[in-house]
Amino acid sequence: MRIIALDVHRSFAQMAVLENGAIRDAGKIDLDRSRLLHFANPNLVRAIAWAKVKTDKIDARVSAKLHASGFLPEVWMPEEETETRRRITAERTQPVAQMTRLKNRIHAGLHAHLIPLYQGSLFPKRRRAWLVALPLAEDQRRVILRHAGELDWLGAEFLSWTRASRRKLSRIRGSGS
Repeated sequence: MRIIALDVHRSFAQMAVLENGAIRDAGKIDLDRSRLLHFANPNLVRAIAWAKVKTDKIDARVSAKLHASGFLPEVWMPEEETETRRRITAERTQPVAQMTRLKNRIHAGLHAHLIPLYQGSLFPKRRRAWLVALPLAEDQRRVILRHAGELDWLGAEFLSWTRASRRKLSRIRGSGS
């Protein structure tokens, strides 16, 4: 039986091959997703993490020996739909956080001038007339209107992105059936 172990880094992996009880260095390879679809989680291998002598070659050799002994657990790899959902969720958090920051800045500017909140949603474009007519210093009005404009733009971009993400998920579900 041949066992190949990888000590994986950001852009390369150090390889070791255990074959017929003999272990040899197999050199470094550049990481390419299409080549390296499955490998073990090195965080689960305490022997590597706690080793006194740590080099990439030693780590790869220890991984090969541990796999040969049956000590490395199998790593579950999610299906394509789960991976896509994870990416979409991760990508969604930044614009949502930015929109929340912009809304909070607008509310803070209004609160600092003791202006009560607009009854209803303050953030659609049709509410801009209310913001323009507020008794604010011109520089404060510009800041609040700039935040409101950024919020409008970000909201439109987010809506477009959300629709595209839904279409992508629909295609994945359709192809998986």
